[in-house]
Amino acid sequence: MSILIIMQVATGGSSGILYQTLNYKLKNLHEAIASLAAKPKSEESEKEHVLENFHSSHTIRKLVLNCPEFASTLWKKAFEGKCESWA
Repeated sequence: MSILIIMQVATGGSSGILYQTLNYKLKNLHEAIASLAAKPKSEESEKEHVLENFHSSHTIRKLVLNCPEFASTLWKKAFEGKCESWA
């Protein structure tokens, strides 16, 4: 349930209605999620990386497909110039 709420908020709500009043805060949310994705993978850590965890990676995928603003932020912060480590 909480993943669906995160999805709705992060994509700006139905028809992007949240962007009218919360544009700056939504950008901050996109930056925070992208920052988690930008963290390097660690073999020693017991926690799964956000991009390798089933639930979080599924949510990030949906965000990329439904929110171009988030996709751009994720690319710039987590993947640009770093794709080799994920390939």
